[in-house]
Formats: sequence, C-alpha cells, structure tokens
Amino acid sequence: MDYGAANRFVVGAIGEPGNRIFMLQVVTADRSRWYVLEKGQVAALAIEARGLLATIELDVAKGVDDVGELEPPNQIEFRVMEMRLGYSETSGMVTLLVAGGEADEQHEYAITPGQLGAVAEMGGAAVAAGRPACPKCGLAMDPEGHICPTSNGDLRHHRP
Repeated sequence: MDYGAANRFVVGAIGEPGNRIFMLQVVTADRSRWYVLEKGQVAALAIEARGLLATIELDVAKGVDDVGELEPPNQIEFRVMEMRLGYSETSGMVTLLVAGGEADEQHEYAITPGQLGAVAEMGGAAVAAGRPACPKCGLAMDPEGHICPTSNGDLRHHRP
C-alpha cells in the first residue's frame, strides 16, 4: 500500500545495549507508523542509503535533514522482512518499500534524499552504540561480564 510522502523518517534503537529493539518510524500526514528491524537490517539500510546517495551524487554531510529522534512506539505495524530503496529522477524522491511476512504487509513511502541521508547517519550511529567488542575474540561483551571463548572455547553462554 502506498502511504505517500513521509514527513519524518527515523531509525534507531530503544533499550539498553544487549537488549535493544531496532525500529523504523515513518510519519506521514495522517499518522506515525513503527516497524521492528534487526540490527543487521539497520546496518544494511545505512550502507545502502549511502550507496544510493553516492549514485545520485548527493553529499550526505551537506544534504542531511534534521529529522529528530525516534519516538516510543504506539503500535508496531510488523517486523520487517524486506526493504527496498529506489530513486526517481523525475520527482527527485527516494522510494522506500518495507515488507513483512504477510501478503498485505507491504508499505511504500516517498522520502527525500535528505531524509535518507539522516537515516544513513542515524542507522550507523545506532548500530555502533551497541555493546563493546571483546579485544580477544571480537564478540560483544555484556555489562556484567563476558565468558571469552578464547579462554575455554565455549560459546554456549554468548548472546549475539
């Protein structure tokens, strides 16, 4: 379903590192919608956004809109299984398609390149703000400690 132009397009995480929920928020003229993402999807969206902006020759640092912060969700639409970005030279707008697991879970939005640039920056920052990596094994460490598999080869207690 085409929901038209997005007034705001925001990505971020809610919660503490190790227990965060990554979300996408899109605000249109009629309402706000929230979608649940995986951390890897946020990272991929940031990378793809930067690539698309480079293709259309928009300098992300100069063309980023101020989109504000992720707001706490009222109602989650669905968990995103697939995202697609496209660009229309005619309109100068970026098309974002988010799709869930069901046939009726396809929402399409028109966003500005500046909004996409902001999401590229926010997505990268949200992913980087996670748990620190262990200097020995590179796996994420919890605040309460880390059982490093390099000391005993055991990955059973590691949370990805």
